[in-house]
Amino acid sequence: MSDKINFSKHKLNFLTNTDMFLGIISSDKNKFSRHKSLLWGVLIMFGVIYTAIVVSNHYFFRTFALDYGLYNQSFWDFAHFNIGKNTVQQPVLGNFFQIHPDFTLMVISPLYWIMGWLFGTYTLLIIQNIFILIGGYSTFLLVKNKTNDFWISFLSLIHYFFIWGHFSALTSDYNDTTVAATVVPLFLYFFDKRKYVFSTLCFLFIIIAKEHMPIWFIFISLSLILIYWKDKKRMYVSFAYIGVSLVYLFFLFKIFIPGNESEEFPYVGFSYSALGNSPVDVILFIINHPIKTFELLFVNQSGDPTFNGIKAEFYYVFLISGGIILFFNPKYFIMFIPVIAQKVLNDGYIRWGIYSFYSIEIVSILSLSVFIIISQFRNIRITRITGIFICVITIFTTSYLFNKNHRKLPWYEPIKENFYDTKMFHADFDVKKVYSALKKIPSDASVCATETVVPHLAFRKNISIFPYVRDAEFIFILLDNSTYPLTKEGFDRNLNEYLLDEKWGVILDDYPILILKKDSSLHKKNPLMRKAILKNIICNADSVDESKDYFYSSDVNQLFIEAKNQSREKSFSGKYSVKLTPGNPYGFTTVLKNVKIGSKFNISVWRYSEKNEGLIVASGKSTDDFYCTNDLKSIKSQDGWNLIVLNFTVTCNLPDEQLKLYVWNQGKNIVYFDDFLIQQLR
Repeated sequence: MSDKINFSKHKLNFLTNTDMFLGIISSDKNKFSRHKSLLWGVLIMFGVIYTAIVVSNHYFFRTFALDYGLYNQSFWDFAHFNIGKNTVQQPVLGNFFQIHPDFTLMVISPLYWIMGWLFGTYTLLIIQNIFILIGGYSTFLLVKNKTNDFWISFLSLIHYFFIWGHFSALTSDYNDTTVAATVVPLFLYFFDKRKYVFSTLCFLFIIIAKEHMPIWFIFISLSLILIYWKDKKRMYVSFAYIGVSLVYLFFLFKIFIPGNESEEFPYVGFSYSALGNSPVDVILFIINHPIKTFELLFVNQSGDPTFNGIKAEFYYVFLISGGIILFFNPKYFIMFIPVIAQKVLNDGYIRWGIYSFYSIEIVSILSLSVFIIISQFRNIRITRITGIFICVITIFTTSYLFNKNHRKLPWYEPIKENFYDTKMFHADFDVKKVYSALKKIPSDASVCATETVVPHLAFRKNISIFPYVRDAEFIFILLDNSTYPLTKEGFDRNLNEYLLDEKWGVILDDYPILILKKDSSLHKKNPLMRKAILKNIICNADSVDESKDYFYSSDVNQLFIEAKNQSREKSFSGKYSVKLTPGNPYGFTTVLKNVKIGSKFNISVWRYSEKNEGLIVASGKSTDDFYCTNDLKSIKSQDGWNLIVLNFTVTCNLPDEQLKLYVWNQGKNIVYFDDFLIQQLR
């Protein structure tokens, strides 16, 4: 009987323990499932956000010939086993490597055949986003491996994806520096796991991206030696990386770069004139002038006060986004030394700050460094609170910087990175019409196009940015968009030259699109070609009809009403001007007829005003149809007279195709106007 009782007790204990064990497993499985869902949720969310940013920028013609058009053509070339000329810019590159010894694009070029059929000219943007996501996931894995704490690792992932530098990198469209930098967390993860074959493959992929990558890796390796100094094998591998980096640097600067230079296109990748004209000069300057070098890390060496504070802006943002944590463990800070130095010591002011992709190396390793360091705090609660605080500050900082008024550079525009602003997902022209027009260009044709069109047409042997027409068969113009590398005036002048050229004819004139084809027979048929130089009318207020109802102008058919405002009190040229008072505020009024959508005008007038009052106005029949005025700035001054200018394009169909032009005294004082000039540029 007692045996039965003991057996029953053992059976009960076994079942109880089994239930407890199964409960633990079930609990662990539920926790793992929740963690996995969170992880993949964040990866998918930021995959969608980053993709929305780059796709909308490309779709709405906010990607540029330099650099995305250049990258797209070379991507297509490499995929077709061609390493010859890149034709996008002027002068033509003998090969892609004349700008930088950048082999990463060649390595990933087979992806053209895997992804290009689906994504077209968006392919490189998608590839870059995948690499950024890999960098974030690798950051999570490394921190998880170091800490064995999901939440610290998860916070490092959030920090990585929200940090400002990744969003600013996306504004540069595609860049191999971004791709290579985002592989560094993957390298560090494999190195930490002692998977040296994979870490070495990552190492090689990174250093061939740009000439500064081997320099960066020397410092990364020094950092690893200090971090893993008790592990001899890791130290030996790190020293090997340093040795390979040094050999590769010697090869680049002594053999490869000099061998690819030409008189027409010398190497321009070295821009540190404050330190010297060569890497050797820079090293000697740093050794001989350490204090001066330290000063240059913070001061504006350009001599232009416009750029004061750009370096400070970077340091503030870097430190409050977690950079200050690096001082708790300087071993990790060593990795940041070369990439910060190359930023702020460079001649280019745009590199100093938080703009473009010039912080991508820093933000790619900042998250993992910060969260590994705070994981070493003794109190796990303090670690997690610190991690949450850093993430909140970083999210706030990134959001704050999306506002152009919070940036040092006054011409910064957030439209390419502020994903929660609806402006990102719109254009001020009919985009679908442009894509329909792109289909008129044969896939194998030689093309010259305006800057934002080039990336969409770059999968071909010959593509160039306007006005470098060369031997192009087609010219594709997107009007009232970017005119780089020309000024607006230069762009109009060059375009008119081709409209007048008998070798060219227009095959599509549908604002904002203008497509020209090299075909002399089309030129004779197209009236637009014969009228490329349009109205140029001036009214100087000197000549009026007998009844003083209107002024005469240089065009006998174009009359200007309100001649009763003629005055001898002041004049810029001749004897008369137009005098306008608060009670009689309008003058030089004229109506242009047959004004089409897409017509472009440059209107100017000389104005005499003690209070900076008086405007030029252009409108349709009513101000609801079309309306614009100039700002109050003048471009010239002479004897108290100021030249004010209104440049505009008619972006809608005007009722009866009539455009009214006049000057307006909107102030409370007397204003004089003279020499009203109308130039129709298109």
